[in-house]
Amino acid sequence: MRVLIVTHHFWPHGSIDVAGHAMELATGLHRRGVHVEVLTPKFSSRWVEQLTFREIAVHRPTSIAKNEWASNRYARQMTQWIRDRGQSFDVIVCQGGRDEAPAVVDAARRLGIPSVIRITGFGTASDVAWWQTGRWARRCMTAAKSADCVITSHAGQHRQLLGEGFLDSKIQRVGISVGASPAITNKQKQQVRFALGGINSDLFATMDTPVALAVCPLDRSFPSSRFASAMMSVVSRNPAIKVWLVGDGSGREATHRMLKSDGVRHAVAIPGSFSNLEDVYAAADMYIHASDYGVDHLLPAAISARLPLVLRDSPLMREFIDGSMKQETSGQFDTSASLSTQHAPVAWFDERPASLQTASQRAHDSPGTLGRAVESILKNREQADENAEQLRLKMQRQWSSNDSLDQYISLFGRLSGTVIKSSEGIKSSEDRQSSIHGDRMQNRSRSESGQ
Repeated sequence: MRVLIVTHHFWPHGSIDVAGHAMELATGLHRRGVHVEVLTPKFSSRWVEQLTFREIAVHRPTSIAKNEWASNRYARQMTQWIRDRGQSFDVIVCQGGRDEAPAVVDAARRLGIPSVIRITGFGTASDVAWWQTGRWARRCMTAAKSADCVITSHAGQHRQLLGEGFLDSKIQRVGISVGASPAITNKQKQQVRFALGGINSDLFATMDTPVALAVCPLDRSFPSSRFASAMMSVVSRNPAIKVWLVGDGSGREATHRMLKSDGVRHAVAIPGSFSNLEDVYAAADMYIHASDYGVDHLLPAAISARLPLVLRDSPLMREFIDGSMKQETSGQFDTSASLSTQHAPVAWFDERPASLQTASQRAHDSPGTLGRAVESILKNREQADENAEQLRLKMQRQWSSNDSLDQYISLFGRLSGTVIKSSEGIKSSEDRQSSIHGDRMQNRSRSESGQ
């Protein structure tokens, strides 16, 4: 089977959620024997047009559209590239229903190849929310509706797609992936911290220094003022803590100034982006997740790395955490218990006043500030680590990375007609592939003759 993955971000953008998921998906399919290639734009004229990532060919033929006016030209260039070089692929997969979706659907239709759109994001950071932002965004949604298959990761998003007019017969549910990762010893953590500190002195931390990690884009929408206020709460309650804010964007300088003016710049490092976050996760003691962004890859990776979680309280995050444990009705993960107990699976926080919180949140004893949530983990590190391990095991049972790959491979096989052996590799029937190729050429001829 030959699969082309089209994505807005890929390596070296490992700190971006959609890129992390695309890298994980491409690598996983490649390990299963699927021939994978990646099509993605250049973010700089100095970037090379072709490279190899973990034995996977990556094509970057055109530059990214810098504004909505340039999006049409960008889509035409991507469409032309796929039409010129995409005949050999069995399935074309688009990571997200945004700028690349019109190109993928149009080119795949002309070539007679199945197109798949994977809806990315969660809540306010989702494709569904982005579709409401302008005319071009609505056009991308219309294109996504015409795809042969639309993949979503959770029930709430499935309902949103139905509300937008997507056909239920085209929607397939494939859960997020929580992979297995080896436990990190104290010696290994010390070595990783030493290495990171050597690369960037802002990341220097001894083993006695608690490190909290947060990963998010520092674009114009990043709430610099609110983040600085939250850091004041964290540092005042935990003076020894170091916070690593990983990400980049146009709002980075504003965040620097706000932290400095509030007197907490010394406790917060903003090292920029990483092409791979594995070492950063290994060096951290907890993971702070303060928005809807990052649920496709960044948050699952933190769970896989056994990091205690500090989450902003919201109905969507409740669905993500509590929904994975809905069958757990006893012990420390009883979700009907008060969130104030030391056995809560994660530490929740909510900076809003009680008058703005939902009745459900108030019924669970208001989680309190970010500083209080971080302090609850630092007060009992052993219990927090045990809770993180239990949460990882439960999440992996529901969202195993192997099960997720099996679902993708099975879906792609049904769409393309490829004979598949899940978990043991991919084998294609040459006779059937020849027949499929002939049918595809006939479809292409009919499509072009009808233009």
